[in-house]
Amino acid sequence: MGEARQPRRSREMLGRRASSGSRAVQRAVSQADRKAGSAVSSRSRTMSSG
Repeated sequence: MGEARQPRRSREMLGRRASSGSRAVQRAVSQADRKAGSAVSSRSRTMSSG
């Protein structure tokens, strides 16, 4: 039973590391999306107005 718990803990640790890393990536991606979104919104506005 104890042996089965150890891999679970290791997996949880790996999951936490991955989640923390993904969070940092999501932040960078969200920032890029915001920049791209603002550019797209401005483009769409010019397209609709033009």
